[in-house]
Amino acid sequence: MTSLPPDKLPKRNVLGIGVTQAPYAAAVQHLVELAQQRVSAYVCVANAHMLVEANQDHSFWDVLDQAELVTPDGKPLSVMMNWLYQTQQERVAGPDLMVSLFERAEAENLRLFLFGSTPQVLEAITQKAKQLYPQLTLAGQLSPPFQAISPAEEEAMIQQINDSGANLVLVALGCPKQERWMHAHSPQIQGVLIGVGAAFPFFSGDLNRAPHWMQNASLEWLYRLYCEPRRLFQRYLITNSRFMLLALIQLFKHYTSPKPNPDQ
Repeated sequence: MTSLPPDKLPKRNVLGIGVTQAPYAAAVQHLVELAQQRVSAYVCVANAHMLVEANQDHSFWDVLDQAELVTPDGKPLSVMMNWLYQTQQERVAGPDLMVSLFERAEAENLRLFLFGSTPQVLEAITQKAKQLYPQLTLAGQLSPPFQAISPAEEEAMIQQINDSGANLVLVALGCPKQERWMHAHSPQIQGVLIGVGAAFPFFSGDLNRAPHWMQNASLEWLYRLYCEPRRLFQRYLITNSRFMLLALIQLFKHYTSPKPNPDQ
């Protein structure tokens, strides 16, 4: 008898987007259970930039809305959830999630596929993963071209992923490209797609991650801006300002709106 997929984890409204509310360990376990059944699903690892993008583009809002999980990658998202809903929501960040899935995939004998980034980064990840997780099965890796490709080439890539028998597919194409790609192709892929973005270069050593104190203080974006000022300055200047504005509006409405009287 075929097992039923695990029950969906609850989501909470953050800036009009449903963000998954669950402890870190519960989110990882949910992904493992989906992967064991090779359920066709995708997961968005969300930060402030992603939520602002969805507020400006309804088609991208649909992408997030249909995701199996939208995890709070950025510290500001988990803080917002705690302020709004009196939870103790932990971050479920891409780099941490990738390591946890390597560990669980090795323990549970799940096959893992790497999709995105450059051949050099993929090779560095493969070599490091072999050293750290010798029993892990890396079913394959694929660095798609940056330019547009034909439907036949796209179909060949999807076939390669399915033929590998991958339970988990880690996708690193950058936001919002990776989320749109997962949304478009998830129904055709027999496994769980997880958009981990910068987790690839972090794991390979091509990028350094912010110190823990900066991560805990919601300042990881500042460290990344310091490391990549040309690429990220305009995005963070505009995105973070808009996120703060939208967050203040939601918090103001939440705390000033009439609350139902439990005695009535």
